Amino acid sequence: MLVNVDPRNDYAFKVVFGSERHTRVLIHLLQSILVPCGLRVKRVRILNPLSEIQELDDKKLILDVKAVDEHGRIYNIEMQMVPAHSFPGRFLYYWSNTYGSQLKKGQEYEQLCPVISLCFLDGILFPESDACHLRFQLLETSSHFSFTEDLDLHLFQLSHFTKTSEELESDLDLWLYVLNNGKGLDLEQLPRKLRVAEVEEALEALAMLKQDRIQREIYEAREKSRRDAEDWRLALQRARENAQGAEQRVQESYSQGRQEGRQEGRQEGREAGMWIGRIRAYEELLNCTPRSDAELAGMSDGDLRRLTEELRDDLSTH
Repeated sequence: MLVNVDPRNDYAFKVVFGSERHTRVLIHLLQSILVPCGLRVKRVRILNPLSEIQELDDKKLILDVKAVDEHGRIYNIEMQMVPAHSFPGRFLYYWSNTYGSQLKKGQEYEQLCPVISLCFLDGILFPESDACHLRFQLLETSSHFSFTEDLDLHLFQLSHFTKTSEELESDLDLWLYVLNNGKGLDLEQLPRKLRVAEVEEALEALAMLKQDRIQREIYEAREKSRRDAEDWRLALQRARENAQGAEQRVQESYSQGRQEGRQEGRQEGREAGMWIGRIRAYEELLNCTPRSDAELAGMSDGDLRRLTEELRDDLSTH
């Protein structure tokens, strides 16, 4: 059977790792991450299991996975399809929300348990690092000892994992490979190193996902959301680049206008030069027919300022 589902789809990820039917798969994933950190997990209880979805637009669909182990440690696990610049704040907010909601009235702070957040990113959030696995803790800046073990954040930049099936060494390698390359794998001809019971169970769950109409429609809707979000991210990136270019050109034109004004020795020249410089920069970015020098020279400073603001507003809507 061919796996025709991308594990990096957040709904597909929840189907595999957020289902009570596949808790041993979740345990195997957690073990692959935590054992190298000195922690072990034998049992987990999923706190928000994936329920049966009756309608495509079910508003109760929650795509992160929350679980607790036998030690009381709480886990937030999620697949982030298109990481935004605001993601670190969101990630920390969800951690703090989970941590702070543990105590009931009358309970002591000593009863707080660690919250371990794990996020798989289908993209690059920290370009300054070429590592796939990034771990963040609360440490003293000079001696690097821990303030508390209760905060533990793991990020996986999946684009940085490039091992082939023959190069896989650890259990974590297996899961990172499956997340990156699961779509298209043939369950009857799996690479030798992927023939692990938990991995095979996960791939079988993915392969069966499209057999159910509602699950298939949700999966495809989430794929569309991923494409739309990526298009929006690229559009925002282009807009930022254009805005930076516009600001640089405006500043250059402003400097030129100031220089011309000084040469003329008049305050009016400095103000007019500044506004005209900005107008020329915006006209170029908007690719519109430039106004003549005579037309601009005949306008008052107030009219030049209003024209600059109109062009700026036009650029922001493009």
